[in-house]
Amino acid sequence: MAQNHVGDLYQSSGKGFGLGFEVILDADKAEGPGNNRQLSWGGYFRTHFFIDPEQQLIGLWMTQMLPHSNYYGNALRENIYGALLNP
Repeated sequence: MAQNHVGDLYQSSGKGFGLGFEVILDADKAEGPGNNRQLSWGGYFRTHFFIDPEQQLIGLWMTQMLPHSNYYGNALRENIYGALLNP
């Protein structure tokens, strides 16, 4: 599930697409915080989740708002990783 199954078809730097999830392939090239093999995806009404096996961490954000953007999903990861790195 945490491997790229679409080759170069997924056009996000440092990322690929596994079996139902976006997968970070190269954390140095990917936008925002995260580690290699991190899985994530967002839903239509600004829902977002991520799973980071390296940190044994799961984040989940549930809202019911339109229009959709990646702002809250990115903010969720930035705040969680910021708290872990700067307790």
